[in-house]
Amino acid sequence: MLLHINCALIPLFHKMKVSTHSSTTNGCLQIVPIVPLQRPANKDLTKGDYATLECMTCPGVADSASYELVIPYFKSGTPEEFLKWKRNVEKAISGQGATDGLSKYTLTHRLLDGDNLTAFNLKTQKRFMRRFPRKPSALCTDYLD
Repeated sequence: MLLHINCALIPLFHKMKVSTHSSTTNGCLQIVPIVPLQRPANKDLTKGDYATLECMTCPGVADSASYELVIPYFKSGTPEEFLKWKRNVEKAISGQGATDGLSKYTLTHRLLDGDNLTAFNLKTQKRFMRRFPRKPSALCTDYLD
């Protein structure tokens, strides 16, 4: 089963590194890759920097084997860190049996933190306001009386 997360709801452009051009000694431009060729050092996670989720190998079967999945909260980072986080979220979605949109949204919302969580909430608000523009019932429109 192939699961997709709508990455348009997760705007991460404000702190991510993008490829840039840097000049060399002979004056030619060299393109710096977004994902570096060398692996970064593993970060030591402290309590509060990650969520531990209890997942099952077959979520529909009650007596299937279970395992714990440790997913760090995504605050900011490189594109490679985001891709690793996204892969872990997809594993959590399949292990938790999150099949509908609301459960996927809730799980993704729970694993974001910091500026990315704020941007995610703002994007959700904008989407709601575009799709369901309604006047609150308590708001009075008759100002001439």
